[in-house]
Amino acid sequence: MYTIKRAAELVGIPAGTLRAWQRRYGVVTPERSDSGYRVYDEEDLDILRRMNELVQGGLTPALAAGKLTETSGSADRGDDLVAVAATLRPDRITRLLDRQFATGSFEDVLDRWLLPELQRVGTAWATGELSVLAEHLVASAVERRLHAAFDAAGVDTAGTTPQVVTGLPYGARHELGVLAFAVCLRRLGLAVSHLGANLPTEDWLTAREAYGSPAVVLAVPSPSDLPTARETIRALRAAGPGVLAVGGGQQDALAAEEPGIIPLGHRLGPAALQLSEQLNDAASMVGGRR
Repeated sequence: MYTIKRAAELVGIPAGTLRAWQRRYGVVTPERSDSGYRVYDEEDLDILRRMNELVQGGLTPALAAGKLTETSGSADRGDDLVAVAATLRPDRITRLLDRQFATGSFEDVLDRWLLPELQRVGTAWATGELSVLAEHLVASAVERRLHAAFDAAGVDTAGTTPQVVTGLPYGARHELGVLAFAVCLRRLGLAVSHLGANLPTEDWLTAREAYGSPAVVLAVPSPSDLPTARETIRALRAAGPGVLAVGGGQQDALAAEEPGIIPLGHRLGPAALQLSEQLNDAASMVGGRR
């Protein structure tokens, strides 16, 4: 990693020129060191060198920057998560996530960009376009981001908001969607306990009892997850009344065969808002009867 002074020296331009290209045209997006200084990597230097070559060849900086945008091989300057994953560079994946989550609300970015891109990553892995390593790097980066958002949303220490548990049934491991939904619920003020992936039915029952019969949100991402999801839902229903909701790709099939199950839909933001309103209305009715 290089300071702006050293980067400018290596490219062969004044530091002031580098700052101007960065500020006016966004040709590079340097990271910041622990002490807060901008630092540049080899990819940044390569882009700046090509920018300099174009300017030295007679193009204005604005035209040179536009040409770089058209021809650049650094896919992480756009919004293509598959292309960035193929570079096998965790820092590029993180930078892409940073840029996307700066473009709108957390829920908007989830529904508009992240979830569709994660589906593309999964398809690319299944067809051999992406390696297992590339898929794992994306999953790890997204999981870290979601856990950080979950923690940042805070916890209801007073115990005054509706309780919800979220997770996956035994054998199910595709956790990112339900974790993202847990973040959405917590951002709406609900007390959410996320139980994670691959949870046996008996542990779902234990959690429900331990948390005082909370609402349950069970994700069912793939057809192979249906048998254990059915088992868990039926066990929870037999244990007593309560709100049972399902999400994921198989939610409609499961809701059709299990009466009383709430399908959450396929957009996390609106689904979280709908469930939050339903639970808060139910809590208000209980409080009013008291």
